[in-house]
Amino acid sequence: MKDKRAGMSLVEIIVAMVIIAIATIASFQFLVHCDKFVIMADNKVAAANFAREIMEDYYQEDYDDLAVGSHSVSIAALASRLHNGTGSYEIGSEKTESATSTKYKVITVKVGWDP
Repeated sequence: MKDKRAGMSLVEIIVAMVIIAIATIASFQFLVHCDKFVIMADNKVAAANFAREIMEDYYQEDYDDLAVGSHSVSIAALASRLHNGTGSYEIGSEKTESATSTKYKVITVKVGWDP
């Protein structure tokens, strides 16, 4: 006498294939989301490094040599998937803190990415 439960029916195989297909589609969507997140993180790291480099360049400069005004710099892509960016920084005019009569200039750094 043959056991009727020995194999799988066609319906069971189709249900398993549908479940595998849904899991595969969800995995690809998650992969695309993770890739976008990594690109965003790489861009933020590049922007932070650009700002740090600007500040390090001016750290050793003589205070009177800091040229007031706007400056623009091109930021090369770090990897093939990153876009080229443009960075700009502005050195503000001299300000004096009234309590201590300390003179200072503010450096503002901005970074943008080409689409």
